[in-house]
Amino acid sequence: MERLEESAELDALRWAHARFYQALAEEAKPEIDWIGRRLGEYLARLEREHANLSTALAWAFEQSHMEIALGLGTP
Repeated sequence: MERLEESAELDALRWAHARFYQALAEEAKPEIDWIGRRLGEYLARLEREHANLSTALAWAFEQSHMEIALGLGTP
């Protein structure tokens, strides 16, 4: 973390991290909403990624990136 902060790449990394998990949450949404065939697969993956999703959501709120926060928080 210290090296990332020193290199000024931390914000870019956090942005990419949040976008990745936003895409994952949006990909899972149809499966969860409609109890799709892959529901168990997506729920297991979202459970495994809980810490990453939470980190991305917290960062999005801190930075006032509401589009990302909503995408992460409404699968």
